[in-house]
Amino acid sequence: MSRPGTHGSSSLIRHPRAISPLAVLCVVALATAGAPRARAGVTLQLTPAVQSVAPGAFVDVKLRVIESGSAFNAFRAVVVYDPAMLTPVQLSPLRSQIDTLISAACGTTFHKFGAGGGLDTISVSMLCGPVSVTGPGPIYRLRFLAGSTTGRTGLSFGPGLEFADGGITIGSVNVNGAMVGIGVPMPVLDAGPAGGGGHFALVPSPNPAAGPFRFEFLAPLAADGELTVRDLQGRTVHRNALGRGSRECAWSGNDRAGQALPPGVYLASLRCGTQVRHARVTLVR
Repeated sequence: MSRPGTHGSSSLIRHPRAISPLAVLCVVALATAGAPRARAGVTLQLTPAVQSVAPGAFVDVKLRVIESGSAFNAFRAVVVYDPAMLTPVQLSPLRSQIDTLISAACGTTFHKFGAGGGLDTISVSMLCGPVSVTGPGPIYRLRFLAGSTTGRTGLSFGPGLEFADGGITIGSVNVNGAMVGIGVPMPVLDAGPAGGGGHFALVPSPNPAAGPFRFEFLAPLAADGELTVRDLQGRTVHRNALGRGSRECAWSGNDRAGQALPPGVYLASLRCGTQVRHARVTLVR
């Protein structure tokens, strides 16, 4: 298990513990320097959104800004995962975890990283005066070691996610998680249109199962959608309308009349606008 590491001398994000006087000075200096900046929000994605690795292999994940209407020069994030499936690995040197969108803009940063127990806590602040970034681009990288248990596991953002610019918090931050298959295949995630509108997947869990199946989308639907389940003869056995912003849905394994379906392979399709995702599920009894 990795141990917390730091480098730099101050932070622009408010932490639960006391902030040093130098941090207060940095906040005041950056808040008063330069022209006011737009704060329309940030969309953050864990990438790749879907990947499959062998048991015992490294799992590399990036925090990537995929859309930003706001400049920022500091962020704090908590990445949540299943410690029984993934073990954090701290990179060396620690500063190499700060990715290129930030490192290319500012070589002097406050950086604090803590890993373990299913939570990775990250704090990064740029200490280059009135310098900010917008994106899109990667801001941080994480590495994990996949466990020996096969299956699917998710990574998501926990409470405490915050972006700031010049010491002023950006109010709107949208997040999309990721899914890792360990020793099992994962569906292909289409790139979709720019801006994140098509960055969703259809990931059933558990699979095979006797029902119910839970389908995760990994990102909120950008428009109203519909989940359809068909048998191998092409007959529709289930249909579920979904609202914009939905992140998941379920199927009991029964037909539209509520009757138990025979065991076998079924094709689930998720349609959102012009985008469609497919997944095969195996029903066992």
